[in-house]
Amino acid sequence: MSTKFTVGAIISTVIVAAILCSAFWLKKRLTRNYEEASTMRQRLENELNAAPPPPSTIQVRHIDAFKGTDGNFANYYQSRLTYDEIRAYYDLSSVSVAGNSKKNRS
Repeated sequence: MSTKFTVGAIISTVIVAAILCSAFWLKKRLTRNYEEASTMRQRLENELNAAPPPPSTIQVRHIDAFKGTDGNFANYYQSRLTYDEIRAYYDLSSVSVAGNSKKNRS
């Protein structure tokens, strides 16, 4: 009977140790994912705000939706500009933003 008790105690100890290790690993993984998600969220928001909207536009809506590690940023504007005018504006803005980020990295 003492052999059964010893084997049962060993098995129970191994199971408890495995559960504790799994819980520790899961907590560590979730913490790392949260930190990565927070960093990415800040980077995306900075990118969204790097190029101001074209003149004569009105911001009508801002979306900042995050759930876990998934998310979305968006700004919606109202304007009388044509698509070509907006495209040209953002093409010039992206060139200047890219140039500034290259300067900041050096």
